[in-house]
Amino acid sequence: MTETTKEVIPDTTAQIFWLKNRKPGEWKNNPTPVNDNMINGLLLSNTQDIFEIISKVIELTASGRLDKDAASIMLSSCKTILDCIRTGEQQKKIDELEQLLKSMK
Repeated sequence: MTETTKEVIPDTTAQIFWLKNRKPGEWKNNPTPVNDNMINGLLLSNTQDIFEIISKVIELTASGRLDKDAASIMLSSCKTILDCIRTGEQQKKIDELEQLLKSMK
């Protein structure tokens, strides 16, 4: 008697069901749209909001309730948003100075 091994073609539909049942938050038909200014559902619309998030991340990390890798990602996101806000504010000042120079001519 000889043993025979057969290959079965992967069933992508079964894989989809498996993923949806085991990780529904990551694998669903209609994913929740992501707002670029949101971190974990918190809207970051100004510098005060961002500083509050940074403070909360530090507090949660210090108490051991937030993983250091997650904290690092969140703080990096906050820094990126602050840099964008800072760049926008600098551009506004440059535009104001250009208008002032034009009006002086």
